[in-house]
Amino acid sequence: MSALMDKRCYAFVFSNGVDAMPSPEYSLPDVLERMYQNQLALEAALMELTLLVESQGHGETGDNVRGALDVIGENVGHINQGLARLKSQSAK
Repeated sequence: MSALMDKRCYAFVFSNGVDAMPSPEYSLPDVLERMYQNQLALEAALMELTLLVESQGHGETGDNVRGALDVIGENVGHINQGLARLKSQSAK
């Protein structure tokens, strides 16, 4: 994420009255877990579209999408470890 986008997200969150101590269902680990689940759902949807595009003879486009999906797959372990660490810290 770019620094500008990061600042905009930060400004949006704090200008819209988000509490410093969110309720447990909106804790950082929970929100990140849901974002991760959304990422996996988008990955699956993109793969379905990739298969359709490839079946229509657009192999190069399919290869490009698969390259992007590989990056998502490479980050899965790191994201899971980070989420586990955040959850264990928030449980203390």
